Amino acid sequence: MSDSVCFESCPNEIFHEIFDYFSLHDLYHSFHGLNQRINHLLQSINRRELRLRSTDDESELRLARFFTPTINVLTLYDDFAINLNQHPKIDSLTYAYATTDQIQHFIRMKSLHQRLKYLNITSDELTLFMKYLFSNQFSSLRSCTIRNIDSMTKSPWRISPSLSSIITCDEKNLLPYILQSCPKLERLSIAIHRYSTTDSTLFVSSQCLTHLSIEIIQPAWTIIAIKRLCSSIHLPYLTFFRICSHESSANHFDFAQLIPIFQNQLPRLQQFQCDILFAKDAQIADIKTIRKLHPSLFKLLELECQIGGVRRIYTSCEKDVVSNNVTIYKHLQILKTEVKELFTFRPKEWISAFRPNPQYPLFVRGDIDGFVAFFINSLSTLLAVILSLQPILGNDIVYGKIVPGTAVAMLWGNFYYVYMARKLAYKEKRGDVCAMPYGVCTPGAFAFIYVIIAPTYYGCIGTHEKRYCQELAWYVALASNFITGIVLILLCIFGEFIRRNTPSVALLSSISGLGFVILALNEYLPITETPIVAFLPFFIVMLGYFGGAGYGPVPITLVALLTGTALGWITSVNQGSNVRDAVVLVKAYAPVFPIKQMFEQIDTISLYLSTTIPTAIAIAIGTIQCVETAKRAGDFYPTREAMFVDGIGTLIATFFGSILTMTAYIGQPAMKKMGARQAYSIIHGFIYMPLCFFGFSGMLMSIIAVSAINPMVIFIGLIICADTLAITPQRHYPAFLLGTMSVVADWAQGTIANGVANAYANFTLPNVQFSPNVTSAITGFSYRGLVNFAGGSLLQSVFLTAILMYIIDRKFLRAAVWSSLAAFFSLFGLINAKNVGLLVNKADDGWKFTVAYFMLVVFFLLLEIVQRKRWIKQQETEPDDLSSIEWAEWKRQQALEGFNGEKILNSAI
Repeated sequence: MSDSVCFESCPNEIFHEIFDYFSLHDLYHSFHGLNQRINHLLQSINRRELRLRSTDDESELRLARFFTPTINVLTLYDDFAINLNQHPKIDSLTYAYATTDQIQHFIRMKSLHQRLKYLNITSDELTLFMKYLFSNQFSSLRSCTIRNIDSMTKSPWRISPSLSSIITCDEKNLLPYILQSCPKLERLSIAIHRYSTTDSTLFVSSQCLTHLSIEIIQPAWTIIAIKRLCSSIHLPYLTFFRICSHESSANHFDFAQLIPIFQNQLPRLQQFQCDILFAKDAQIADIKTIRKLHPSLFKLLELECQIGGVRRIYTSCEKDVVSNNVTIYKHLQILKTEVKELFTFRPKEWISAFRPNPQYPLFVRGDIDGFVAFFINSLSTLLAVILSLQPILGNDIVYGKIVPGTAVAMLWGNFYYVYMARKLAYKEKRGDVCAMPYGVCTPGAFAFIYVIIAPTYYGCIGTHEKRYCQELAWYVALASNFITGIVLILLCIFGEFIRRNTPSVALLSSISGLGFVILALNEYLPITETPIVAFLPFFIVMLGYFGGAGYGPVPITLVALLTGTALGWITSVNQGSNVRDAVVLVKAYAPVFPIKQMFEQIDTISLYLSTTIPTAIAIAIGTIQCVETAKRAGDFYPTREAMFVDGIGTLIATFFGSILTMTAYIGQPAMKKMGARQAYSIIHGFIYMPLCFFGFSGMLMSIIAVSAINPMVIFIGLIICADTLAITPQRHYPAFLLGTMSVVADWAQGTIANGVANAYANFTLPNVQFSPNVTSAITGFSYRGLVNFAGGSLLQSVFLTAILMYIIDRKFLRAAVWSSLAAFFSLFGLINAKNVGLLVNKADDGWKFTVAYFMLVVFFLLLEIVQRKRWIKQQETEPDDLSSIEWAEWKRQQALEGFNGEKILNSAI
């Protein structure tokens, strides 16, 4: 028996290992056509970048056709002609030097325009292309590099809201027009060949631009060029500013005149870089004097004398300068600016929401799907809260006071979020803006029920009448809800700061955990309880939204709802007796204003701050996360304004008798995917008025098969997780999963343990507590560990995800900072504990977690020192958000380095 192995008999994994060492060109010329199996293996390789150089080479055309099904990054050199329609997956395109024919062919490829995300183009004939670029013809385009453009007039400028990065050349001061046309622009690199001698008549304020790089190619330019350039722009969130000029004829530049520009136009600037050549006779100050003008921004400037008397002022160690090196003074300045921004009134922007907007119709068909899904979800939450409150507070307080107050707050929040959506649609001239959903905070509601209302009621019932104890528990909960609303309003000042300085995956991990556990897993349990009723509606929804199969003009959710309800009545899951019981509650309920009684109990809430404060912080984090998910879906809402809406909504609910905290709902991307815009939220706000003020909510839910509703809720939960995974690098999956585990523990401890506790109370003596009698005897698993892991789950999820992300990326200093914050939060019970307070007693676990986190801080700092000595591997350079423009730039740089390496290798061969 021979021990020899034939090359073609090797497993696929060996082939893929070999293929990794070759370029696509070498693979094609070396292996293509050997046999059918090899061809299939070539087309299955994971690399999807292709560079084509010469049309005269027939092999290049054959190579392009062969790899057509897999290529999504394409680079064309010289006049290479190719039919772009034959490459259905291209989302990144580079023209090294485009001819007129190539430009015209590219413009005709309408299907390509809708999916293209990254475009790099160099040409002398770009006037026609620019008209397409700045009229939103490329609806998915995120990054565009344009070189050698002609001078443009104002006429072709339109709105291109998807663009977030532009590298371009400028024949005059077109900067304000670019910013106006690209409201979501985050990075701009622009070369100025000549500047206008008069100030621009257009003034633009960009809320998204964070990085601006200007190269001035202008003889005898001075500081006046920069002043005129910046006179028509206001960049409140710009953190990086770079000026470059390699023309040694510059004869005067006064760095002192930059200071007013930084203070007025660039209030949040954290990093300034320059590389400027000055003529021999140029008037410039001593470098030490320049550094003293702004010790924070100018401290790294250096002066270098070159041949011929030319002098150069540049930023030293540019690669080592990072935006995290910001002084405490700078952070205070940023906070001051944010507070000023919060109280800045813009009446024109407010009024824009009420103006007619033909591009943004009040009602679209997708609003039906969005309303059904959202309404069923929010109504299910409200009914679950009602069922939990009824045994304690009774029907009079629940249906007569709490539920109507919730309806008033619901109307406020839904209408205000529609108002925010209309402002955004008018500002960006778009018709695809989706309003954020708004409703009851589910975790906060059950926290108040089981930690505030129930203990207050059962602590009172032994010595007072039942009615007195019910009202006392209600008033105490109202006072706690009032404090929650105040804390939310105060936290809105820091909301944008938190969002910008927290990794996106860390922010979204806890909300994904909620989506997976609360919306998906928890809602799937009733489906498995009644499979005959719920399975068919479930897969109708999954097929419709994930499979892309519609049901004609009928909305998907309506098909599922009608099917499930019919099956519910056919199988007797729905009972007529339930409808008759619900009819009894149908009557008018007048609004109440228990403000006086609430403030009389304000001094009693100190016992419940352990619930009130974490609830407020968790809601604030949740709102930030909802804003972040909306941003990922293309709708950039102000974080502070959204948090302010939630705080005011909670106060309105409190003043009208509701103990429920109001917040932005998760699932805006799912609503947008359904096609919803604004009407779904308006209808949702209106429909709660009759339902809650006349008691129709219970009757409605007795008619509909509840298990047929759950598939819409499950879809929302799954799409939240899918969207988060889409922006998460594979190396960060462990961090993402660890973060969601805390939310799973919270659900297990809160849902299962509380469910067992309620069952336990039904067959034991009254007021006998579950925890000391049963949980203390659990030995099958660590119940104490479960409680600690569930404590402050939303916050804990953010901390765990961020720490593990930075460990994976070997960014130990950042991991140490997050560990320090976790140590502080755990000491006061905001995470890893069931109680809030200074947890320093021997029986407390809070101080133990603080010690453990500080041990991590010391460990990470030691690793940071070792890393700086280059004894261990350096930091990961790939950004942590696959949807960010930083990642796109990193990917482009990697491709460029790979191409240069390939050129060097070919030349050596």
